[in-house]
Amino acid sequence: MLGGGAGRAVVAFFSNLVLVWYLLPEEFGRFALIHAAIGLVSGTVNLRINHIIIRESSQELESGRKDILFGALVFELVALGIVSLCLLWLIGLWDRWAGMLLLSTMASHWVLAESAYYERNFHYKNLVLIESGAHWVAQVFAATGAALGMGASVLYVRGFINAVGVFSGLCFAGGIPKYRPRWLSLHDWKALYRKFRGFWLDGWLEEFFERLVMLMVGWMAGEKAAGYFFQARRLAGIPHNLMAPATERMAYNYFSHRVAQDRRTRSLAQAIAFQLIPLGMIVVAILLWANPVIPMLFGMQWEPVVPLLQAMAGMVLAFSPFVTLKSFFMARNRMRPFVLFGRGIQYVVLAGAVLAVLVYHVPVAFALALGISVGYIMGSFTLFVLSRGLPND
Repeated sequence: MLGGGAGRAVVAFFSNLVLVWYLLPEEFGRFALIHAAIGLVSGTVNLRINHIIIRESSQELESGRKDILFGALVFELVALGIVSLCLLWLIGLWDRWAGMLLLSTMASHWVLAESAYYERNFHYKNLVLIESGAHWVAQVFAATGAALGMGASVLYVRGFINAVGVFSGLCFAGGIPKYRPRWLSLHDWKALYRKFRGFWLDGWLEEFFERLVMLMVGWMAGEKAAGYFFQARRLAGIPHNLMAPATERMAYNYFSHRVAQDRRTRSLAQAIAFQLIPLGMIVVAILLWANPVIPMLFGMQWEPVVPLLQAMAGMVLAFSPFVTLKSFFMARNRMRPFVLFGRGIQYVVLAGAVLAVLVYHVPVAFALALGISVGYIMGSFTLFVLSRGLPND
């Protein structure tokens, strides 16, 4: 699965390389702001059903829990569509392409929940082929469409193509479970709440943090600055995208089912150590060579991305360890300390970055980029220290 993630990250990089040749920073900025607005709603109504599916036992899923989760998923999608449409209209970002991105987001939510049933049985080989194939088709479409003059529309359509591709692959592999639709009672919702409350709060804080930062850049500095920030954030996330299947999905499944309780902490430390070696080398490369490389590859109009990417070097170093720590705390059902000391630190640092902008007039995009870095580093360090003291279940 790690190889599939690396392949998808490479294809996405080259597809994005083509896109920046044909699209303007303002076009990327508007897309990022619409995506951020939908993300605020998504983070609120997303019940993290895929996490519940992976963690539940087979007996619980077969006893009717599967039908309850399906009903909750339908509610989630309806709420996402209605609330997002209203929000986009209120802030003046609604148009046909915003509607397309909303449809893509809803489809992706559906597919993510469906694929969790397939993933929980460790069918990673087939899942890699399905997800990688759909991703490659979507990215090739986006790059080709931009080169042929389709403009920024390709940014809004590619997510839907990816979701349809994954769903088609799961159908072909027999990975779509059968449901019996049912209306959820108050008792069902209370039982679900006990399952997803830790997942939901962390997911909401994560989505809100990422989207709030982007909206703040757009509001305080305009769509062009948002476009530069979007590209810097995308580049800073590439190392994590290469590792994501192992550091997030496989790690959560592994810590939940495959590792003995007395070996969890040691396995966590080993995983983070293996990540920090290549990530540290990437950080050095960004600090030394981002300046000539980014303008050479993207064009001189994208030169303002360089200082933003360098300010995000701390995020490059700590993002994957942070996600691995999240998987560890989720598997141990210890989301409260993760939320308080992981997400909490990120928000405190973000508040400090905003204060620097307002009081000392630091450029907003640079201040927020640096704040993201410091937040991930401090949060990861604190969580790792806390993980050493967690008792066995």
